[in-house]
Amino acid sequence: MLNQLPELRELKQIHVPQEYQGQPPQRVKDYLTGFQIAWELALRMQQGHPLEDPRQ
Repeated sequence: MLNQLPELRELKQIHVPQEYQGQPPQRVKDYLTGFQIAWELALRMQQGHPLEDPRQ
């Protein structure tokens, strides 16, 4: 079994890939937004929540 994902707020740091470092702030923000969306979807799948319903 795979390790359980923690809540996003429990992560101490999110690594930004090297190709995004030195880019305009909006590009880095877009990467982090995508990361947040993917993490949230993974948590919902892991916990058996419907993907289209907001988590409580």
